[in-house]
Amino acid sequence: MSEAWIDELERQLAEEFACKEWEGSIPWEQVVTLPRGLVLQGNASGFDKHIVEEELRLQLGGTYADGTAKYRLAYTDAWQVYHQCPCGQISCNICVIPSVIEYRGILDFHEFLQQEPMSIAQAKAWWATKCLVKVTTKTVTRMRKWSEFTFPIGRQLRGTVASGEEMQSLHAVFGAKYPDGVPKFRILELSVLQQCPCGKITCDTHIFPSTFGIQATFPLVLKLKDKTIHFGDNFRMLDPMTKQETKTWFEDIPLKWKVSIGDEIHLQMLCKCKNAHDIVPCKVKVYDCNVCHAKFKRTDMRKNMCQNCHHKQIIDCAFCKRRVPRGHYDCKPLIDSHYQQELTGIYPPLMRRKSEKSGICLDCGEVVSYNVYHRHQYRRHHGVNPGNGYSRDYQLHKCMYCNYTNHDISNVHMHEKSHVILRQYNCRHKCGASFSHPASEVLHCQREHGGEGVHSVTTETKRVGNILKRVKKKQKK
Repeated sequence: MSEAWIDELERQLAEEFACKEWEGSIPWEQVVTLPRGLVLQGNASGFDKHIVEEELRLQLGGTYADGTAKYRLAYTDAWQVYHQCPCGQISCNICVIPSVIEYRGILDFHEFLQQEPMSIAQAKAWWATKCLVKVTTKTVTRMRKWSEFTFPIGRQLRGTVASGEEMQSLHAVFGAKYPDGVPKFRILELSVLQQCPCGKITCDTHIFPSTFGIQATFPLVLKLKDKTIHFGDNFRMLDPMTKQETKTWFEDIPLKWKVSIGDEIHLQMLCKCKNAHDIVPCKVKVYDCNVCHAKFKRTDMRKNMCQNCHHKQIIDCAFCKRRVPRGHYDCKPLIDSHYQQELTGIYPPLMRRKSEKSGICLDCGEVVSYNVYHRHQYRRHHGVNPGNGYSRDYQLHKCMYCNYTNHDISNVHMHEKSHVILRQYNCRHKCGASFSHPASEVLHCQREHGGEGVHSVTTETKRVGNILKRVKKKQKK
C-alpha cells in the first residue's frame, strides 16, 4: 500500500515538472549564450536542441534590407547567438557591432548595445550627442580635450587623449629632469607647472620663461633675408634661468635694441639719436610745403611741394601746348594708345602704346615701366587727394619694429633691415665684404670691382612728341 502511494506521488511530480517545462520555465541563459544587450522574451521550453533552435529563430528572425540575417546561430555543446552586420560578418573591419566591441573609459554604454550594427560614421554621429569618443570597428574610447588642462605658455598640448591615459601621456611629454634629477615640470591632475632647478614653481633666483612678463611695443620676431624667426615663442620653450642668463640670451639676438630686466623683461629699440625708446623714432623731421604751407615728411614731398600741390601745379604742357595742371588726364595721347581712361579705381591707368612696355603716368607725365607703375604710384602720388573718379586709397605699411611708415611695402622691408645687426649680403665676387642692404653690395661692386657682374642701364625711355623713344642716359659726373 505504501509503495503504490509513493509511485503515484512520483507520477504527479513528473507530470507537474513536464507541464512547467512545456510552459517555458527554463531561463534563456541556461540554454543559450546571447550577445551583450540582447534580451529574449519569456523562457525556453526545454533543453532539446531542436526545440530551442525553433524558438530562437522565431524571436531572432529579422533581416537587413538586402535579406542578410541580423543574427547567426551556432551550436557546439550549447546554442550561441551572434550579432551579424549587413556584411554578413560577426567580426567586421567595416561595421561597428555594439555587442562585440570593447568600451574604454565609458561606463554607460547599455543604450548603445541596443543599437544594430552600423558604419563607423553612424557610430560617431550617435556618440556625438553623448560624449567625445574615438570609434573604430574594435573599440569605442572616451576622449578628453587637452584644452581642459592648463599648461605652461608655449608648451600647450593640442587635440585629445584617451580617458584614463592622461597622466601617462603627460609624464611622457613633461617627464624631463635636470642633471641633478630634479623634474623640470610639476604634473598635477589638471595642470602642468614649470619647475626651476631648485624644485620650486616660484623662485627669486630663476626666471620662468613660460610665465615671466615681457614688455615690448613690437612683435618678438626677427626678419632675416631668407627666413623669419619667432624668438618670442622660442624663449617660452626654454628652461628657467637666472636674470643674467636671460639678458645674455636676448642680447645675442641680432637686433639693435636695449634689454633691461626687473620685474619683467623690458625691450626697447635704439633710435637714430643713439638712445633706446619704447617708441622710435623719437622725432620725425617734417618740411613745409611752399604752396599750402602744411607740414609733411620728405617722402610726401615733390620739389618743395606736397604731392597734392605738385599734382595741381599749373604748367605749360610741352605736348598738348596748353597751360594746365600737371595732373591733367586729357593730354594729347600717344600714337596708337593702348589704354582706356576709366574714372574708377585707386589711380588713373598708364597711357601706353600696344607695342610698348612703358607708358606715361597721367599724374606727373613721367615715363614709367608698366611692370612697376603700381610702385611709382604708391611712392610718388600717395598724397594726391581723391577726385576725378579716383579714390587715391593707397595702403599704408608700417615697420614692425618702429613707427616708420611708407606706402611702398618694399621700402618698409628695406627699412626693417636697418634694425638688424647682421650683414646678410655678401659680395658676389667673394672678396670677403658683407653689407646690411643689397644696394650697398651693388655700390661696392661698382666701386671696387669696376661694375663687373652688375647690370648697368645706359639708355632710358623718353617721350618725344607722340611716341616713346629710347635715348642715351646721361651719366652722372
